[in-house]
Amino acid sequence: MARILAVDWDDNDVYFLLGNLKNDKLSVLKTGTASILPDDGAAVETSAKSGVPQSVLLAIETLLKENRVDKCYTMLVLGRWYLELHHISLPASRESDLPSMARNVMLRDVPSFSELDPIDYITLAGGETSERKLALVTMSVVKRQKLSAAFRKIGRPLSKIEYRGAAAAELLVHNKIKPEHQNLSLVVTILSSEVELTTLYGEQLVAFRSFKIPENADETETTERIFAEIVRTINVALPDVIDLPIETVYIFGAENEWKLLAARLLERSLEVVILNPFSLENVTCTTPPEQPSRFAALLGAAFSAAGNGKQRSAFDLLDPKEKPKPPNIARWVVFAILFLGICCYGLYQWNTMAIERLKDDANKLEEDMKKLAGEIQEVRNPYFFLSRTQVWDNQCANWLDELRDLSILLPEAEDLVITQMTFQSGPVGNNVNITGQILLRGMVRDTSVLQVLQAKLQNGRYHRMVLPVPTRNPAGGGYPWLFTTTIYCFRRQYPQTYLYALPKELQEESNNPVQPAPLPTLPQTPPQPKQTNQTAVPQPSTPPPQPTSSPQTQTEPESRSESETTNEQQ
Repeated sequence: MARILAVDWDDNDVYFLLGNLKNDKLSVLKTGTASILPDDGAAVETSAKSGVPQSVLLAIETLLKENRVDKCYTMLVLGRWYLELHHISLPASRESDLPSMARNVMLRDVPSFSELDPIDYITLAGGETSERKLALVTMSVVKRQKLSAAFRKIGRPLSKIEYRGAAAAELLVHNKIKPEHQNLSLVVTILSSEVELTTLYGEQLVAFRSFKIPENADETETTERIFAEIVRTINVALPDVIDLPIETVYIFGAENEWKLLAARLLERSLEVVILNPFSLENVTCTTPPEQPSRFAALLGAAFSAAGNGKQRSAFDLLDPKEKPKPPNIARWVVFAILFLGICCYGLYQWNTMAIERLKDDANKLEEDMKKLAGEIQEVRNPYFFLSRTQVWDNQCANWLDELRDLSILLPEAEDLVITQMTFQSGPVGNNVNITGQILLRGMVRDTSVLQVLQAKLQNGRYHRMVLPVPTRNPAGGGYPWLFTTTIYCFRRQYPQTYLYALPKELQEESNNPVQPAPLPTLPQTPPQPKQTNQTAVPQPSTPPPQPTSSPQTQTEPESRSESETTNEQQ
């Protein structure tokens, strides 16, 4: 709900209206009128500084104090005598270009107009494809500043400054009052010393006129003056704007007011409607004023404050129409920079926390590594020993056996001398069957000795010797030839393969090993308690051989064997 204060004055009186506007319904709380007293010399000087007659300010302040009007949305309604009204023509143009074009026309045609003066306008006719007709309202910027300062001084800062003629016509527009025909209509607003004539075409404002009523004129003289101005307005009818006649006249007032004026207009075959502004459907007032016509413009201005003043009035010199400003990208740039800064700061904080977490993890890993380093050092040597042992075991090569075979197969020292022997475990050349290789360097009496050695090794099927190319021994002597050769050792799968180089007698003895001598017969011993986890001593299947030594020599071994057997059983 908006609390609205509307103020208006003419040469004689000050008018105010206080009401509440909600959902396009205006509830009038108070109305008031105060006479303007003549200014004295000091008051005239003060009024010249403020731009407003001091008597008007005193009357407004006194009126508001007497009616206990609180601070609210304040609107000022002014007539033609405090504003400048002009009608201009412009070529076809866009709506966004009208503010600058109208200001240029005023600067060109009106010498008193300043570039800083506020200017507001409405389009009477035309558009982007045809010539435009505009109605302009302006006032000096100094006067507007002084008006605003004067109302701030009395504690009622202004929110709008409207033109009275447009505000009165807007009362009909807001209440959807219009004639049934499509011709023009005339709205008459009568104050104590001023009259406003506004021409409407439906809900569109078409033209404005205003004039003053002579002072000390009686009702008849006032009626005739108003009638003459109405007839003059009807006759000119602005054919260059809308070439239609005026057929309806709306006069604001009470039912018993302006009957003489209505009769004169009926004589001209005009439709006359005397309209009480406080009896409209959207207006409620418990104590309407005696002269309601003087508050019609205030009611229209109050309706224009719908939505807390966001609704656009026809004229508003505190917030005039201006050329659309280019989009303010600076705000978006600042927002983008701020957003980017926030994102960067967030990423920085996230990265800092991530680094801290990584540092903590690294410290924990370092502590674990130190703990494991000692354990690794403890098992390192056994590991390498076991790994080399496993490699050797997987190769199925026994270098002692290989050396034994070579010692048997190699010629005698008078035929061949080994100067260097190098052993290398297999596999060799990715051949898993080669368990190792032996590099031999030496001296030989005759090259045929090497051929004989190669034949012996190959007959065994587990060695292969590369036949060397002997070279002359520069030292000479009993071994004139030097040689270098490689012997490859192959995998052996059965134990008997290690016997091929042995003499026949040793091979037979190794294939039929001598059975160990059986233990001598033990004397009868008392039965021992049955024990678990004892291993039975295997008994020989054949009787032991008869001793050949003397009985004295037999007794000692027998007793010794008995003690040894007893120890083994225990």
